[in-house]
Order: sequence, then C-alpha cells, then structure tokens
Amino acid sequence: QCEARLISYDALQHEVMLLRSWFDRMLLVLLVVASLSACSHCLSLAAVQVACTTSFTLASGVLVAWLGGILPIDTVLVLVTNIFVIAPFNVAVVVLYYTTWPLQQPIWRWVQWKAINLISIPPQPHPVSYWDSSFVKFLDILPGAFKALLPPDCPFDDIDAASQESVRDAFDKAPWLQAFGAIVKKQVPAGVLGSLVVRLISQMIMVPTLGWWWIHLVYLNFLPLGHRPPATYVPAEIPPLPPVEMYMPKCYILSEWRKAYGEELGRQKCLNE
Repeated sequence: QCEARLISYDALQHEVMLLRSWFDRMLLVLLVVASLSACSHCLSLAAVQVACTTSFTLASGVLVAWLGGILPIDTVLVLVTNIFVIAPFNVAVVVLYYTTWPLQQPIWRWVQWKAINLISIPPQPHPVSYWDSSFVKFLDILPGAFKALLPPDCPFDDIDAASQESVRDAFDKAPWLQAFGAIVKKQVPAGVLGSLVVRLISQMIMVPTLGWWWIHLVYLNFLPLGHRPPATYVPAEIPPLPPVEMYMPKCYILSEWRKAYGEELGRQKCLNE
C-alpha cells in the first residue's frame, strides 16, 4: 500500500511538472504574439508589409523544419522568441537609450540625491545637495547600506574585504530576506517563479531602469538554441527552456569603482555589492 501511494505521488508530481512546462510554453507563445502586435503598431505600413512577408517566410521555413523532424518544437519556439521578441526589444533599447540620454541624467541624479540623504549609514552630517549627488558619492554609501541589511551576527565588518561566499551566506541568513522569500513562495506558484516568460519580462524591466543607471547600454542575449539541460534533468520529463542573460558591452559602475578605488578594490566592490 505504501508503495502504491509512492507511485501515485510520483505520477502526480510528474503531471504537475508537465503542466508547468506547457504553461511556460503557452505564455511564451502569447509573448511572441504580443510582440508582433506591438511591432505592427509601431512600424509604418510599408515596414509592416515587409516585416509580415519576412515573418511569413521565416515561419514557413521553421514550420517545415519542425514537421520534417529537423528542429524540435522547443528549438522552434526559442528561435521564434529570438526573432520576434528579443531582437525587436534590443533595437528599441538602442534607439531609446540614445534618444532619452539627456533626460536620463537628471533622473538618475535625483535618485542618487534621495538615496544619499535617506539611506546613508551612518547618516550624512549635512544634507547633500542635488548638484553634489554624483554617481561616485552614491557608490560611497553602498557598503554601509548593504551592511545594514545583513544579520547582526555577520562574521565580517567590511563587506568589501569579505569573500563572495561569505557575503552570499550572510545574505542567505538575513532574517528579512528569509521572511521575504517565504512570503513569495507562499503567494506565488513555483511554476511562475521559474517561468522563462517571467524571467524574460523581469529582465526587460531591469534593462531601462537599473541597467541604464548602473551599467548604461545593455542588451538581452539571444536564447541559446543548443541549450543543455541541467544535470538534475530526467529524460522522461520535458527539458527546461534556456536561461535569460544580459549582455553588457561595458559596465559603467565597474569603471567608476576602478577609477575611485583602484583595480583590485574596485573589482571586489563590484563582486560583493
């Protein structure tokens, strides 16, 4: 009887994993459709006609390759996502980054001004003005701000002198982070947290916000077509979709840290903070 229950539980768990996999893939299809719809509204009529013709040709070729057994369905889905979601997004990122550059600077300085005066630990002896709220001055407050987030029994006093493993372990033991993780896991299904679409959309939000502020121009990498599943993958299951990664041609925050603190300490700050 116990063995029958165990088999039943394993079968149910397998069905749940299959549902999560198909749910993620259906969300990805909806994202592709939404991206095509957005592109059709943003482009001129002539450009839409060219795009539709090109899309139909590509879709036909991909469909033939899938029906002929040349490409698996997941490879087809990843290829379509790269062409119709990530590629248009990266083009829009480049255009908007350079056209909004003059507007970004006062916004980031305002955010730095508020952060320096509100979260400095210890507090600033005198309020810092808007014009004095440079990016380097903002970087100076980060060690104290991050240290305040760590548990009281943290094994190190200087976050920049600690190893990456020590910093990671200290954050894992932080009570507020553990409580936040428990709330998220309780309220949000695991299938949603691990969804490729959720990760893709979150990265799309990060690019023009924290990405443009801390890194400057940044893109989304194309999803790899030949993604290898992790070692924990069971052949009987549907393989997981590939990860989402950013591409940073040049990291602004790292270059500023190097200028202000030197090569070694600048790199250490980049890794730990």
